[in-house]
Amino acid sequence: MKLRNLSAAVIAATTLISPPAFSDLQISSGQAHTLINDNGTLLAVGSNRYLESGQSIDISNIWDETEINLPALVLDMDATSVKSIAALENGDIYIFGRRLAIDKVSNLSGATQVEVNDLGAYALIDGDVYFGWSFDGATWIKIDGLSNVTAISARGKHLLAVDINQAAYDIDASNSVTYIQGLPPVLRVEAGNSHSMFIDANNQLWAMGEDPYSYGLLGLGTKAGTPVPTMVPNGNDVIDVAAARFHTLSLKSDGTVWGAGGHNYISLTDSSIYNVSASFVHITELDGASITDVEAGMNGSFASSEDTMHSWGSGGVIGNGSLTELHRPKANYVSTFEPEVILPTIAGVQLDGSYIITGTNFGSDTGSIIMDGYSFGILSWTDGLIQLERPSVAMSGDLVVMDADGSISNAWTVALIPEPSIKHCNEADANRGHGNDCDGFDEDNPGKGKGHFKRKK
Repeated sequence: MKLRNLSAAVIAATTLISPPAFSDLQISSGQAHTLINDNGTLLAVGSNRYLESGQSIDISNIWDETEINLPALVLDMDATSVKSIAALENGDIYIFGRRLAIDKVSNLSGATQVEVNDLGAYALIDGDVYFGWSFDGATWIKIDGLSNVTAISARGKHLLAVDINQAAYDIDASNSVTYIQGLPPVLRVEAGNSHSMFIDANNQLWAMGEDPYSYGLLGLGTKAGTPVPTMVPNGNDVIDVAAARFHTLSLKSDGTVWGAGGHNYISLTDSSIYNVSASFVHITELDGASITDVEAGMNGSFASSEDTMHSWGSGGVIGNGSLTELHRPKANYVSTFEPEVILPTIAGVQLDGSYIITGTNFGSDTGSIIMDGYSFGILSWTDGLIQLERPSVAMSGDLVVMDADGSISNAWTVALIPEPSIKHCNEADANRGHGNDCDGFDEDNPGKGKGHFKRKK
């Protein structure tokens, strides 16, 4: 699984920030199970034979998406083989699978991204990467040779990492770190079982690694691997990539989904499901589906929009309710969790249309505010209070508040409605700080502020 999909503009503006919380659907698929992070609620479908789906009993198949009971909203999660991990909004980390019942990792918290592979689990905390597979976080080790890491991706027996300088690294089974030469500045890394994929600062896709089954899963036009990073033909304008054992998926900025490798996972024609494609081919069935993210599992493929998971491949793991294989993308899950209004505590609209945000989860250091590729001008930033410029157009999405060091202070789903002026207000000195005093926020009736911020469940 990779860093949750952000637009290229957002990534470029923030030098690859950590994933914002509660961003629509997040999918991660292992060998025979799939996790779905639906706006902070974690669900599982497929096998629970090794307790990898977070349920208390060993069962071969969970036919319907089933909620995993956790004490807080899920910030990030990952699934691979028969293991799973989740990082919660409250800082807790939970692991489960490989015969371990779901439980909290003690003495380790605050991860902004988590990954699992055949070797164990990884947690990205304050730019450092920790590795282990134990409920005692004191036994997890910090990987030497990595610092200022902004994103990680694990699969098979290796880990990929990218740092604040947009340099990429490969970490092997012994946790030895190797700088990957021959790449331009990197926005995103994605680990497959035996190969690696990269998206550079110009949204060009690169590939390197092995192709042990001669499926052409690197998408280079050949069924052989390559030991050096190689530019993928027709790999321009790529904003997301997903790599697995037998195939690779990519998503372009125009919303089209592409695949290379085994046909039963990349969806072409029923008559060619046992063939392979060594070059990326267009999966036309997903055109117009507003896809924002792709995921590749060992036995399935996934493409999600804001509220719908399209999937195909082996039955059960793709959430289709049976063991029947699907060789066509199908909408097998639709989000059922709606956002609720909770944070921040006050949101007001000023006379000039600027926005006021107050809260307790960000400090006094001037940072940045970003939403959907738009970087907001900050009119003032003090401890617990930020005043933003008015957006030029109405917009909604993930509003990401970041500290000066680039770490996320908070993230909300928010609707911002530009209002150049507010009429019928009383600017008299005696009225300032009370009622409608032209700041667009009724201090005497806080629930009537014009700005409304929503954090998803």
